[in-house]
Amino acid sequence: MKKERYTYYFFLAAGILLYLYSLWERVPDIDGAWIGENAYWLAKVGYAKSELIRGITSQETLTIIHHKLFNLTGALIIKAFGFSVFKLKAISLFFFAVLMFLSYQYTVKSRQLFSKKEWILFFILMLYFPWMFKYSFVYRPEVMITTLGFASFILLEQSIITKNKRAYSVWFAGLLMGLAIATHLNGIVLATSGFFLLILNKKHKMALLYSVGTLMGLSIYFYDFYQPGYFDFWYYQFFNSPTVKDMHEYSVWLEPIINLLNEHMRYFHNFKIIVFSAFILFTLIIGFKYLYRNHKVLTQFALLMFLFTGMLTIHDTRKYILLNLPYIFILVVITMKALRDGRINQTFKLKARTAYLISFSLMLIFLMVSFGFNLNYSMKKFSSEQNRALSLKYAGENTSSMNIVTPLTFIFNEIEYYNQIQGEVCYTEFQKAEPNLKGLKFLEKAESFGNELLIITPYYQNKLGINNFEKGKQYGNFLVVEKNDDFIILKKPHRANDQ
Repeated sequence: MKKERYTYYFFLAAGILLYLYSLWERVPDIDGAWIGENAYWLAKVGYAKSELIRGITSQETLTIIHHKLFNLTGALIIKAFGFSVFKLKAISLFFFAVLMFLSYQYTVKSRQLFSKKEWILFFILMLYFPWMFKYSFVYRPEVMITTLGFASFILLEQSIITKNKRAYSVWFAGLLMGLAIATHLNGIVLATSGFFLLILNKKHKMALLYSVGTLMGLSIYFYDFYQPGYFDFWYYQFFNSPTVKDMHEYSVWLEPIINLLNEHMRYFHNFKIIVFSAFILFTLIIGFKYLYRNHKVLTQFALLMFLFTGMLTIHDTRKYILLNLPYIFILVVITMKALRDGRINQTFKLKARTAYLISFSLMLIFLMVSFGFNLNYSMKKFSSEQNRALSLKYAGENTSSMNIVTPLTFIFNEIEYYNQIQGEVCYTEFQKAEPNLKGLKFLEKAESFGNELLIITPYYQNKLGINNFEKGKQYGNFLVVEKNDDFIILKKPHRANDQ
């Protein structure tokens, strides 16, 4: 027992120190830049739009399909404290702290599922999971949704298991789920799971009240639908974006089934996620009968989350596991505790002690592998001063009327200095409709948007067919003024002469 406790303390200290180190100048995520730009314009002009993806579904004019409640929160932060990558990322950090507080209140204080030491194990597992480690300090809405959903679940479970007759508890649970959907449409996974949890437990009147609350919370999503034709514009942007257009290969009724059949890819995509999946699958299978018998509502909700995550999300990205992660790890810790205390005697011909040792060993593998990936991620650093230096060197100081193409993260904090900043990713999106958009054709397309400076990273150089361009040579109407391991930089000749 002492060795086990010291092991937990070691991983706790190592995880916290690494996490704190990672916060310092952590690299911004490209999604954080794209979503952050929506919040920037929302704060500055009163509505969301995106110059970064100019030319795609008219988003440079108006973005009506975005993460509404999340970006309203971001816009509020920008108005209060100014625009910076750190301030935007701090929103997710705040909700991660709230999630951990709620988990402690739920598991230790309220339901008494854990001791304080067992909650520490839960915290370690949450912190080490690479996508929680990353997205708890990225301007993306997953952690906010997870927190809203977890708060809602606490109210739902209380209403079911204690026969709580207070109608406002179920209504408020629905309201939180509606807010989760308004934060990101994937919140529908949580909301649907909550509805069917009530149905499974024969709480039909509660389900109706819960639905009313959900619709009320969701109504915030439509705060900017104040002109005729906005629903049609929403439909156009949602179903014509190159990012999602090629995802809708099947009918609306068949697609959830196809998605579910491919759901294994979310959990077995690569070694980084396989070590997690092996650990939780073994532990939950071993403990399933015990969990369902003693923690039925919690187990039902986690299973519903597995099901609807597979059916209702259009991508098999690992970050969507975050929505179900608190319930998964609570069940895992409960199972390990039951195995250690002898409450589970024998499962699949494995004695409790043997099953516990296997689970514990798989957990250690998960923690060590995850630490390695988290360390590698933490060592990548970023400062907006890097963008400022690059801008001054190749664009000069008079850039207020200038249009440029750059990596998405260049908006931190260069968005204030340029007329338009278009993301290099735009052109790979254009390629989905124009496969030959490479080389000189790419340059012509960039020029058609009035761009005078192109800063392209190696990945996109290959995609756009300009990786063989040589420094000092002119291609089309652009001159290659720099080429190194980080960028190739092309400028219109009149601009190049300004250097």
